[in-house]
Amino acid sequence: NDLTQYPVFPWVISDYSSDALDLNDENVYRDLSKPIGALNPQRLQHFVERQAMYEPVGHEDMRVPPFLYGSHYSTVGSVLYYLLRLEPFSTYAKALQGNKFDHADRLFHDVKETWENCLNSPSDLKELTPEWYYLPEIFYKRKSLQLGERQNGTVLGDVVLPKWASTPEEFICINMRALEGEYVSMHLHHWIDLIFGYKQKGIAAQEAYNTFYYLTYEGAVDLESIHDEVQRRGLESQIANFGQTPAQLFARPHPSRYPLHEDIDKINEAGVPYNAADEKFNSHQSNVLDQGPDEHYLDTGLVSKPGVNVTVAGIYRNWIDEPLKNTCMIAKGNALLTYGHSDCTLKLWSCENGVLLQNLHHHNGSRVVTAVAVDDENRVIATGTEDGVITVWRFINPENTVVSNSNKPYRFTSFLMGEKSGPMLPINNMPKEIITGCHDEPILSLDIFTEVDAIVSVSAASIHINTCGGEFIRTFPVASNLKVCRISLTRLSRIVCVSACGVDDDKTHIQIYSINGELLWEVDLEGEFRNLVRSRMGEIVYVATSKAVKVLDIERKCVTLKLMDVDAKVALATARIESRNGESHILARISVESEVNLYFLKAIK
Repeated sequence: NDLTQYPVFPWVISDYSSDALDLNDENVYRDLSKPIGALNPQRLQHFVERQAMYEPVGHEDMRVPPFLYGSHYSTVGSVLYYLLRLEPFSTYAKALQGNKFDHADRLFHDVKETWENCLNSPSDLKELTPEWYYLPEIFYKRKSLQLGERQNGTVLGDVVLPKWASTPEEFICINMRALEGEYVSMHLHHWIDLIFGYKQKGIAAQEAYNTFYYLTYEGAVDLESIHDEVQRRGLESQIANFGQTPAQLFARPHPSRYPLHEDIDKINEAGVPYNAADEKFNSHQSNVLDQGPDEHYLDTGLVSKPGVNVTVAGIYRNWIDEPLKNTCMIAKGNALLTYGHSDCTLKLWSCENGVLLQNLHHHNGSRVVTAVAVDDENRVIATGTEDGVITVWRFINPENTVVSNSNKPYRFTSFLMGEKSGPMLPINNMPKEIITGCHDEPILSLDIFTEVDAIVSVSAASIHINTCGGEFIRTFPVASNLKVCRISLTRLSRIVCVSACGVDDDKTHIQIYSINGELLWEVDLEGEFRNLVRSRMGEIVYVATSKAVKVLDIERKCVTLKLMDVDAKVALATARIESRNGESHILARISVESEVNLYFLKAIK
């Protein structure tokens, strides 16, 4: 809550003039090895010459050390400049200017204009705030907000975006893709060195042209030792209003990230998600691997599309006798969670031999489990019930390791495959969180995404968003004419709501919301809804209907292609994106003529 120490994020894109932006082109990125003040060579020369002319005056103990930049990259003013259109920052901005907004010509109006000022002005060195990478609302003006008129007659409204972004939501998506893309990921450690690391102070900072006024640094002055009240208040005011350099966290160079194309298995183990910008669709192939005489396989035609690779890469035998309509796949396809049982339990099965591994009983008073979701890292499970209660469960060990009574660790996957025996339970029997008061009706679907700390759930009447710890965030209604089937939360904080519509529910209606409940776009697909699965990055969503499996590009707001035709007897009942042998797979359970088999559909290479 301290605006003087507000989080700071870097500018990563430097091209705000082009009509389109190619994130694979290194020329569109800012040089992260240089501070914002050193990006423009002409301006940097001005700073260097001014520093060379600087002569310290006064008593030796009171002399101000030489510095390049008199302004700072993170100040109260810069935070309020960017977040002007949001409360409580609007109120703070007015208070800072004597209960009125600053002149309209000095307020945030145009992204390109702001970047050019930060690049060229000798008094403007602003970096960004985190909101530039997740919150499109900072670019919208509320109706009640009157920001004034510029000297050229322009009335300030929504922020003017670069040509390559048509909406704030698209701008945020592209900004986030750039931040998490390969180029920035491989160079971000240089910027960390400047802001939080060894280039923040000392000789390394001087060599990197990264020196600021001494009062911006932590511990530069001992205020407690200053007895002159006027002098002390003056220093406190300067420190509070003219910027603070973050505390130095690293004394050695920060390591770079592993390249995405090298040692992909090691990267996946470290929890680094796939970047959809780097996903390449290769030429179409169609084959069946590991097919046995007693196994059914997907024998419907795979539609050949340029640039698409879809193969059936593996099959599990049919081994569970009871119906598997309500299932959720975990542990990279090694286990299934089944729900909807009359005893109100959640059951964990091994996919290798069909053994029932665990029964999870809900808290007192709950009804039948109606929805289940597992986070991408197989760390947390969320369940919803008929009485509208959400329960959060956790795996005993976040690294998918289980421990026996002898405290000898075993890999979770080894346990599921039956290689070890003993009193080991993968999931803690005691719920981590029980969330009540959200829904008055049965929960139809829910999703959990620990990376954005959110659980989204839907009933017939409303969509609710809570943190993984159970704190309420917001709610918004569901259209009364829609029959909601599934809800999903993407890594880009988009809520995908799938509903049945049309005569006899023979059409699938998809709505995409922002995390704040704004409807961004919607589309209708032919066929009855079967299933939905999102990519690891969250930009791509695969939707299976009774007619086809289609790919939705969330960022570009379009249905990009059709992966395969689906025979009326074949239904994608459960699916999940997983990494296997360095490749991304859609892990699917497919029903063929009343029999159940598990398939790996290799969708991305």
